[in-house]
Amino acid sequence: MKKRIIIPTLIIGALLTGGLALAGPFGPGDCDGKGYGRGQQLTSEEREERMEHKLEMMSEILDLSDNQEEQIEALLEKQWASREEHREQRQAERDEFRQLRTGDDFNEAEFRALAMKKAEQKVDRMVEHAKLKQQIFQLLTAEQQEKADKLMAMRGNHGRRHGSHGFGF
Repeated sequence: MKKRIIIPTLIIGALLTGGLALAGPFGPGDCDGKGYGRGQQLTSEEREERMEHKLEMMSEILDLSDNQEEQIEALLEKQWASREEHREQRQAERDEFRQLRTGDDFNEAEFRALAMKKAEQKVDRMVEHAKLKQQIFQLLTAEQQEKADKLMAMRGNHGRRHGSHGFGF
């Protein structure tokens, strides 16, 4: 009789525990539970920490000089500042999209115009990202460029999240 109760209870307990472990606190794309989705922002300390980590990894793997590290850090800071300038504008546009979708009357022309503007901005961000990558590559020696290319090819040129390619550039 006791075996009939104990065994199913243990099995159910193990399944629940395993399910909870899989559904744990992990957020999308981040093993430490800090999944930053749409609308969520990194604090300046977290951003600084991530940038330092990326630079450390790049420096260690590519054997960067101090001068190269400083120049790359300046480029990354410039890119961050540029993105920050447009963050509030993008939030306002998301709010406008929401209003257009949920309003009583759907204005297709207005929605299309806003969607086209958003698409153009996305292209601009992609171009900005490609320029940054090219600027960083220009700072590298031929050997470092070759090594970076090989490493990115090994990763399939896929980053962990949101277009983070290779070493974050």
